[in-house]
Amino acid sequence: MAIRALAGRLCALLFLASPAMAAATDSIALPPVQREFASPSGEFTLIVSADDQWKTPRATAALYAKRSGTLQRVWTRQLPHHHGPRKVLLSEQGDSLLVDEWINILSRHALLLIDRRNQVIVEYSAQDVFAALGLSAREVGASAREGPWLADGPTLSADGQRALLRAGACTLEVRLADGKLSTVCPARP
Repeated sequence: MAIRALAGRLCALLFLASPAMAAATDSIALPPVQREFASPSGEFTLIVSADDQWKTPRATAALYAKRSGTLQRVWTRQLPHHHGPRKVLLSEQGDSLLVDEWINILSRHALLLIDRRNQVIVEYSAQDVFAALGLSAREVGASAREGPWLADGPTLSADGQRALLRAGACTLEVRLADGKLSTVCPARP
């Protein structure tokens, strides 16, 4: 009798540990249907939204500029990010840096820079980010707090010309004018 009860419990535990059950319980909350991001002065606003209330993972971004006290749409575009970007940085010039996807994956869209004319300046994958940092995915992931690689940020540099993102023990800098990457890392012993 005790063996039969133990076998039943073991079967129940194996069921709960099955991939199907794990997939059902391993989920991330969907982002709000609409999120707004503003430049530091408030002259530009980027709105990321789900036109279909997240029935599909597609997101739309719309950039607005403040003119005569009202927001006027500058551009709209569909985003490649699954449920939109995780983070957004908007510069005083209306440049939009979209960081990662909402879901936790090593994204092909880890950094997407769009200027105020709706032109994609540059797009980097997570692998491109690791290469720029000179660190492995494991080294970067050890300090990640936001998704699979981002430790902190993005923030604007003091001069407003670069986006700063911490990853691993380094700071990744994205020049907003052209998307060029550079890194600042502590000296290694």
